[in-house]
Amino acid sequence: MPADQGLFDRLQRADSWIQAASDLQPERMHEAFIFLYIAFNCLYGRRKYEGDEAQIEEDLDAFFSKILAMHRRDAEEGGTILRTALAACHQDGAVLIRDRFLVNRYWRGTQPPAMLQTKLNKEALGALEALADGDHREFLSLVFRRISVLRNQVMHGCATYGARSYGRAALAKALRVLRVLIPAFYQLVRQYGHDLAWDPIPYPRLGSQQHPH
Repeated sequence: MPADQGLFDRLQRADSWIQAASDLQPERMHEAFIFLYIAFNCLYGRRKYEGDEAQIEEDLDAFFSKILAMHRRDAEEGGTILRTALAACHQDGAVLIRDRFLVNRYWRGTQPPAMLQTKLNKEALGALEALADGDHREFLSLVFRRISVLRNQVMHGCATYGARSYGRAALAKALRVLRVLIPAFYQLVRQYGHDLAWDPIPYPRLGSQQHPH
């Protein structure tokens, strides 16, 4: 058990949702996506409330700084946890980065769709080139920005459940990415998280030293 009770709670909660997602039948895509996003939130969450778009990006960037620090430690020991996971999902991730329907700029209507699409294509290409050079941050940041928009669409009632959903193709790709990356993040945090400082968990369990009562 990690000395940090909050870190232990993060790991225990994330593991429970990862297992719940793995127990679902393949056609339960929306449920699996939600469960894996909850597992991700267990690991990276810093706030009692989600916050606005800028705060979400700030929280993601802070978490990915930790992931990359743990990745470097893993690589020093000969491990390939993150590299193996990224190799398995980089193509789906690039498609998500290019998907204008997963970008808030598209929904704000502030620039022509064709111009936006050109920018997104460049973002995807740049992220893949950086990934090939060993720089993982841009890819992770862009992919999870897209996934966070998809999460908002699903959780705020802006998507149709099941096979009738127009966003099912994007959901399938995002789910494949989450199935690979969330267990990898969990494994890195479990093995190396004790070497890092973590924010207090937003909702500590009863009996924890971080609980207010």
